[in-house]
Amino acid sequence: MPFDYLIKHSARRKTISVIVQKGQVRVLVPTWLPEADIRDMVHSKQAWIESKLAEQSDILAEQAHNEVISRDSQFLLFGEPIKLEVSLHSKTEFCFATQDNVLALFVSSRVNIDNQQAYLQKLLQDFYSQQLSSYLTSRLPELAAQMALSYRSWQVKNYKAKWGSCNSRQELAFNWRLAAMPEPVVDSVIIHELAHLKHLDHSRQFWRLVSRFDPQYKQHKQALKDLTVFCP
Repeated sequence: MPFDYLIKHSARRKTISVIVQKGQVRVLVPTWLPEADIRDMVHSKQAWIESKLAEQSDILAEQAHNEVISRDSQFLLFGEPIKLEVSLHSKTEFCFATQDNVLALFVSSRVNIDNQQAYLQKLLQDFYSQQLSSYLTSRLPELAAQMALSYRSWQVKNYKAKWGSCNSRQELAFNWRLAAMPEPVVDSVIIHELAHLKHLDHSRQFWRLVSRFDPQYKQHKQALKDLTVFCP
């Protein structure tokens, strides 16, 4: 079966009823009805159920357009526009087609419609976190080597008001939303945090070190502000 459904038994019920509501399929049955008969009945109504789910999937996609990407008509991935597609599916997951720059977000039909936006936001965060982690895995060691600096660890985090951090334990962290920024801007943030390994302040020495490896850091800082509108 291409969709999931929830079976609810009732001792009072004498007939079978199928309800498709808010992207969820519920089958109300008498307690005495064998599972094989339930499967056969659902199979006989498969075309009708799929048509109802498709209708509600369109509603979900429209809600996603209005609520998730209403700040602008597109998202960016490392500075390049990507298209967002939303639909109901048997499970919640994302799939990115690199050739077409299409990010497909699938929300399980079992998820209550009132919670679907939260699931979409989580999918976006997971996708961007994955993309940024992949970039940092190779780029962070390269820039650290160029600056002759070493760090203990790094991670991708969900910051609300900053792009990165560095502490006295030489631990680095980066905001997952950086994956929306062009690579030179991401590099600028990396260089900024790496520089804090040597100067845990914003002294003249700190900015001198930053400008040595990122001469356009002021422009990159402004770009972070200008492009924030395209962040999830």
